[in-house]
Amino acid sequence: ALHDIDTAIASTLELATVLHLLLEKIDGLFHFAATTVRLLNPQTGELEPVACRNLNEREWKTEKWHNGRGVADRVLQTKAPVAIANVQTDPNNKDVEFFRRNSLVSYLGVPVVARGEILGVMGFYTKESHYFSSEEIEFLMTVVGQAASAIHNSQLYDEMKTLAGELAKSNRVKDEFLSLMSHELRTPLNVVMGYTGMVRDGVFGEINAAQKRALEKVLRRAKDQLAMIGSILEATRMEVEKVEIEPQEFDLGDFIEDLRSGYDLPLDKPITLRWEYPSDLPVVRTDRGKLNHILQNLVNNAIKFTEKGTITVSAWYYPLAQAVEFKVADTGIGIAKESQQVIFEIFRQVDSSETRTHGGVGLGLYIVKKFTHLLGGKVRVESEPGLGSTFSIRLPVEACEGRKAKEAAA
Repeated sequence: ALHDIDTAIASTLELATVLHLLLEKIDGLFHFAATTVRLLNPQTGELEPVACRNLNEREWKTEKWHNGRGVADRVLQTKAPVAIANVQTDPNNKDVEFFRRNSLVSYLGVPVVARGEILGVMGFYTKESHYFSSEEIEFLMTVVGQAASAIHNSQLYDEMKTLAGELAKSNRVKDEFLSLMSHELRTPLNVVMGYTGMVRDGVFGEINAAQKRALEKVLRRAKDQLAMIGSILEATRMEVEKVEIEPQEFDLGDFIEDLRSGYDLPLDKPITLRWEYPSDLPVVRTDRGKLNHILQNLVNNAIKFTEKGTITVSAWYYPLAQAVEFKVADTGIGIAKESQQVIFEIFRQVDSSETRTHGGVGLGLYIVKKFTHLLGGKVRVESEPGLGSTFSIRLPVEACEGRKAKEAAA
């Protein structure tokens, strides 16, 4: 009998199901007039009616119980079984009316205890005067003891579900805020960049060389901010929804030229940007937008952490392996070996001091790794503190030679 009860209540973690199976098994064994389960509310310190058998559950749960002065409260206070010969005439019972209406007479209350903590009280009722023997009480205590572990596990499971739900809600709110903030910031920045570009180009009148340099600095900073906002949007999108690959055919050489043109503005550091790639790069098929994000983030990262020297961006296609490899090498501050995996985590840089010194929110390399893996590729970093870093991206791509040949012929 005990094995049957244990097997039944161990089959689920849902509290309502555990209690239903428990009461069903007990009813089949003992045929009590009624069986009830009250669980302790840790916030109020009161016993709350949770489940019952052979009673009108709605009536039992909505009854105005005298909390602290009922028969179950004596079990809670003593943390020991309490047997009452007649609950209808017991002078200490303040809930007489309910028991009279339901013709309940004798009562045995057994504490539900798990790991030394009282979780609630199980009540067993008869409709005729009944003497609960010590053997009967001991057996019911064993049954309730088995049930206590299942109830405790179910409560922990419910708490975990609640916490998981709250965490998910918190993450949704965070992601929605980041997305909204990013959209709201990007719109005015585009306006600022548009008008600044027109002023620099003399649309509203001639400007001198010093004014032009100042406006170019404004444009460069605005572009950096726009890139950071774009990174926040991409990271938010990756956190809240599945990001799809959108492959298309494009000329790899033209793609590099377009990327290069985005860095035509002079930098405010003594840095030389070098671009190395063969003239015969093929037409390939992959997600151009995500590849652009990957390389932009790598170049921007190199510029951010290089105070002077050279940044080299290279691209090579390997026809036998059907793969393309990009490298971004800089002469910047470098990265210690123990930090080289941390930098790919969301909102992480090498340490907080680097964030304060060089700016940024620590999203660029997170996006690089996510998008590279999404495209089926691998990212690798080689670096030493003080000697610079080289980031390598290798992606499987298939050359579309047919289209390239047609375009060349045309």
